Amino acid sequence: MSFTKQQVEELNKFGRWVTKNGWDADDLVQEAAAKSLEKYGDQENVALYKQMMKNGWIDIMRKRSREWLVDQLPEERDLSGLEYYEEVVDQLLSQLTEKQAVLFFLKESFHYQTKELASMFQMSDESVKALLHRARRRLNQPEIRSIDPIEPEVKETLERMLVKALQENDPTELFDELPKLHLFPSLSKSTSFSPMCLAA
Repeated sequence: MSFTKQQVEELNKFGRWVTKNGWDADDLVQEAAAKSLEKYGDQENVALYKQMMKNGWIDIMRKRSREWLVDQLPEERDLSGLEYYEEVVDQLLSQLTEKQAVLFFLKESFHYQTKELASMFQMSDESVKALLHRARRRLNQPEIRSIDPIEPEVKETLERMLVKALQENDPTELFDELPKLHLFPSLSKSTSFSPMCLAA
């Protein structure tokens, strides 16, 4: 690649802005360069680089979030990827309320911001933050079970959809299913729940 010094500085600055970390920024620039060279040849397109860096960072954060969820299991087990996901999801649905589980899952697994979640579910930022705080506090005390157990049919549906979202790295079907469960009144009244545009 033969970017000018100014363009290289611009890309490095953008990487630091995206990652908030110099080491990660350097890795992100190098990874984008490798992918761009492989896919597009010797192009000097700063806008393309920035988009690749942004997409790459989103993928990294989602992967780290899923790893964080798995790390919350009480002990190491010799389980397959699917079994890990099933156990992590079971822990969420056993210790949290439906709303806490859904919001926490989307925040930690798919890196949605608090404001995005508030907009999706037509809640205040403060309400979302409070639910997430209570969820984290409960998960840090594995001996605690939810004081408000989830109904078996709802739990079964949520478990299936959360595991599938993790497997496919895509929560689209979960979003499609949520209005049918009537967990969030605002969604039950909506016929066109399309939150994916908010994550773009």
